[in-house]
Amino acid sequence: MYPPFTQTLAFLDGEERSPLGRRLVVIVLLLAAWGAWLLSSRTTVYSVSEEGRLLAAGAASPIQPSVAGVVAKNHLKLGATVRTGEVLIVLDASAERLRIAEERVRIESLEQAGESLGAIIEAERGLALASVRAGNSRTAAAASRAKVASDVAQLTQKQNDAMQRLREASLVSGLEALKEAEAMQQQRGLVTINSADAANAAADTDRVRKETQVRLLNLQRELGELRGRTAASKAVVAQLEWEVGRRTLTSPIDGVVADLEVLPTGAALAANQVIATVVPQAKMKWVAYFPPREAVGRIREGQLARIRIDAFPWTAYGALSGRVTSVGSEPREQRIRVEIDVSDDNPQIPLSHGMTGTTEVEVETLSPLRLLLRLSGQVAQGSHTGAPAPRGGRGTSPNAETRQ
Repeated sequence: MYPPFTQTLAFLDGEERSPLGRRLVVIVLLLAAWGAWLLSSRTTVYSVSEEGRLLAAGAASPIQPSVAGVVAKNHLKLGATVRTGEVLIVLDASAERLRIAEERVRIESLEQAGESLGAIIEAERGLALASVRAGNSRTAAAASRAKVASDVAQLTQKQNDAMQRLREASLVSGLEALKEAEAMQQQRGLVTINSADAANAAADTDRVRKETQVRLLNLQRELGELRGRTAASKAVVAQLEWEVGRRTLTSPIDGVVADLEVLPTGAALAANQVIATVVPQAKMKWVAYFPPREAVGRIREGQLARIRIDAFPWTAYGALSGRVTSVGSEPREQRIRVEIDVSDDNPQIPLSHGMTGTTEVEVETLSPLRLLLRLSGQVAQGSHTGAPAPRGGRGTSPNAETRQ
């Protein structure tokens, strides 16, 4: 009777006599399978950013006073919906309002004085017109009298000439001739007097006109000064109203109060102190910051992205998906800004402004062999330059990950 497991023992005896060949076959098969995997399979390379933030599509607007002041009224409430122009904070402006009241009283007084002076100017113009008319009348009357006296003097002269001819003919006495000569002299005196009266009347009229013009110019100058002082007071009122407006803080946009500082009535504020932030009610976008070597030339518009929110562990809630919409090209503080359009396909994560998390962007897909060669080149370059080699299990750089 054969012992049990005779064939099995015989097979094991044969294996012990030829182990090398079978092991070589197994090794060759493993190497072939590994080579096929290196050549045929595809691996996705990700650029990873540990810094990212969910922001509203529109820019958040800080609420900050442009001047220092004391809080008089506070209408801010965290999470409240506000509209453009809605009053949020009112700073004390009592001093400015008192000065406004004072200037308005001054303006009213100056306007009344200006109205009175304007009435005086109109009356002065009317008086000047009447004086000119009276002077013209006197001048015309004096000129008429002078004309009449001249005409009478001419007639008297003719009579005197006739009387001289009659006297030479001994037709009249010498007494009559003397009387006629005396009358002629009197008439000439009247002509001289009336001419002088006409000249004096014209001179008086011109003097009255010029004096009136001087008075009107002085009154108009005073009226101009009053109007200038009124305009200056109105400018002061406008400036004070602007100062009051600066102490009334309103919402610049429609949105939600996402952050605020507790400010009781009487709290002192410094100029440009941020006391609240209003976030617009708009579609959310994810903003991630990558090192320049991970973003420039690697991340492009349209690439897929995966976002893991810090407040919602991805093992329990999953991740958010998105697509790159814009990539910066100029680093700021050694960081490149990348904006990602986030899809709301994960109902377990309610999107909210200010969420933080990690961002992974698919930058390329290649075979494991090419990835291995790239890593080998980086290791060699790091050894040559003395820089640390990339960590194992990562992509083409310390911040890149690979996924199959």
